[in-house]
Amino acid sequence: MTVMTTTTVDSHAIVQQTLDNGGATISVETGESPSSGYLVSLPGYEVTVDKDSFTSDSVDNYVSAYREILSRRNTYLGTWVDGDLVYLDSSIRIADGDTAEDVGRAFSQLAIYNVNDGSVISL
Repeated sequence: MTVMTTTTVDSHAIVQQTLDNGGATISVETGESPSSGYLVSLPGYEVTVDKDSFTSDSVDNYVSAYREILSRRNTYLGTWVDGDLVYLDSSIRIADGDTAEDVGRAFSQLAIYNVNDGSVISL
């Protein structure tokens, strides 16, 4: 028997937060945002949407497509705006900055996000 996880994500709120603040990060399992640590994007889960076309359906479709990975412990749905595009991805939270940088490099990421102070760390 397959057990489906119910999302606690308010896709309308994520769209609003993304457009108002330039991005959002939330656990699909708990509906909470991380309060500490570093976020590293997982390779192979990035989707881009034109900013003008970014809606709650964009978020719902992403969560539906990547529900399995997003249901894992310490994995978050992330969004951010870059120019005319909105990026959606799946990220893991790592407590230690040096470890997060090492993992980011191993995953060929250009940057990681420092939740502690809201900064982007280029790799």
